[in-house]
Amino acid sequence: MKLNTREKEQKRIIELLLRSTDESASASDSGSGFSVLPLVGIGGVGKTTLAQLVYKHEEIQNHFALKIWICVSDNFNVQRLTKEIIEFVTETQHSSQMKLAVLQNILKKEIASKRILLVLDDVWNEDEEWRKLCAPFQDAAAGSKVIVTTRSKNIADKIGTVEAIVLGDLDKISFWELFKKCAFGPSKPEEHPELEEIGRIIASKLRGLPVAAKTVGNLLGSNMNPHYWRRIMKSENHECFEIELTRMWMTEEFVVAQGNQRMEDVASKYFHELVNVSLFQTLWGNYYVMHDLIHDLTQSVSMDKTSRMTDGNSNKISTTLRHLAVKQSS
Repeated sequence: MKLNTREKEQKRIIELLLRSTDESASASDSGSGFSVLPLVGIGGVGKTTLAQLVYKHEEIQNHFALKIWICVSDNFNVQRLTKEIIEFVTETQHSSQMKLAVLQNILKKEIASKRILLVLDDVWNEDEEWRKLCAPFQDAAAGSKVIVTTRSKNIADKIGTVEAIVLGDLDKISFWELFKKCAFGPSKPEEHPELEEIGRIIASKLRGLPVAAKTVGNLLGSNMNPHYWRRIMKSENHECFEIELTRMWMTEEFVVAQGNQRMEDVASKYFHELVNVSLFQTLWGNYYVMHDLIHDLTQSVSMDKTSRMTDGNSNKISTTLRHLAVKQSS
């Protein structure tokens, strides 16, 4: 039996999709003739998984004449996306040399008078290109819907015609159910009391992220050794204070004043743009947390610019080094 940790959100989305009209502003605000429902949350929180559950649900299958799923990512190219939508609908390849106007006419004919559900997964950008993409869907039947998954609340606010579904961390009970399923498989945690104790500590550090439960849980499940689990347990989140971090940026000359804006204001603007795309999560007040998975990624991409020295021991220091951290082990 597949574990569904988002039943409440799934039910809410299905209710919205089955409605014939929006409960809020008119769909024309999006530049299209249908409703746009954003699913918002940080990477790994389960937006795509939830959208897939809704997409495959029996009521949705029966309600829409045509269902389309397109992965957008950071390349929001209208011509490419329109071509991919046509190919999804017709199940035939089309030339990449075809002009956008030709592609849009083909798409209009394919969806005319049909009630459609379009899922645009992982949208990163919003600009005038959005209206161009939506233009052919004016001819779709009433009750057509679009689900957009995105990390950015700004994008959701600009293109959504109904209030966004914001996915937060899983509650402790739901998260533990998912985590133990991945870590222990068919076994019961009670059968491994030492591992269960360590597992609960590890689970408490993962901040309710489903992708972390699956990734770390499956990793633990591959080696049911207490020593291995304790080593994984040492992984941490990394906290930062907004003012301290932005001052460090200014010291490193990553930020310069712009027009009449002070350097501090520019740095704060940059910081909150990173918060909006979920690189940081709010902890409390001006304190934020970067998840360990994101921290590992940032370390990887900046390895030639940063280095850490512990008790005088360090790897060879790069000539491109910008930041050196010196730490004395306890």
